[in-house]
Amino acid sequence: MATKKERYQKFCLENEVPIFMNPWWLDAVCENNKWDCVLVEKGGKVIAAMPYMLKKKGLFTFIGMPKLTPYLGPWVVFQPNQNYTKRLSYEKKTYIELIKQLPKFDKYNQSFYPSFKNWLPFYWKKFQQTTRYTYTIDTAKKEDVFKEFQDKTRWEINKASKLLKIYVPDDIDDFYNLIIQTFKRQNMPTPYSYSFLKKLDDILDQHKSKMVLLAKDTKGFIHAGVYLIWDNNMIYYLIGGSNPDFRKSGAASMLIWKGIKYAIEHDKIFNFEGSMHESIEKNFRAFGAIQTPYFKITKYNSFLLKLKRLFNK
Repeated sequence: MATKKERYQKFCLENEVPIFMNPWWLDAVCENNKWDCVLVEKGGKVIAAMPYMLKKKGLFTFIGMPKLTPYLGPWVVFQPNQNYTKRLSYEKKTYIELIKQLPKFDKYNQSFYPSFKNWLPFYWKKFQQTTRYTYTIDTAKKEDVFKEFQDKTRWEINKASKLLKIYVPDDIDDFYNLIIQTFKRQNMPTPYSYSFLKKLDDILDQHKSKMVLLAKDTKGFIHAGVYLIWDNNMIYYLIGGSNPDFRKSGAASMLIWKGIKYAIEHDKIFNFEGSMHESIEKNFRAFGAIQTPYFKITKYNSFLLKLKRLFNK
């Protein structure tokens, strides 16, 4: 019989799961391949799955989110022509079955894909929910996308387009240097190593699911960079970085617009991946993007971690 991960892989191949739920993505972002999944099967076929990263720290076991992975959570294949009542019943039964199969944990913390709407079965099992937001652009009305940008954003793009050149680098070295500069400016450590990003970049390259764009001036100075990835439905703004000396050049806006145009060309939604930081949210909103909620689901089983959480509030 096929192993659980093999059955999960077959499920992912047969269904249009988001890029972050693919086994090859999880292999790249989970240290030592420490990820697993729970499955609901019917008639020998997987009808629902929920992948997760498992991490041990001291005495505690955590189910959480890998680096550079904005969404995980359940993915369900719904029966055709279900009415609303039957769908809710089906969701309840399926989600509770997934929850039952989770291994013992001290803390659960996952952000679910934006299409997930019904967290009530998780509430009944003592999980908690926090609403978070991403911003998305539906590119169906192609001719209207640029018109929805704020005037300042359009001006920045037009200015940068006259002064800067967009190019695709041969490697991620210059892009990673921009990431280091971006976090250094904020007095923050870079949250992932070069080797971590290189491993992910290599596998994304194999699956032809990424594009790195940099913007440089006539003197060769690199102003900004973006890292875009995609699946069947969306293009995601995974990472962005900029040179602190050129933050007002409009390079970042120009590169994002290039990514949005790529989404338009391929009939995909552009997902900024959101941010709860006010200054970043303001920038995403300036592109005329639609505020899109998603759920962060948590649960504490450890009394010590519950106490720590209370003291940290």
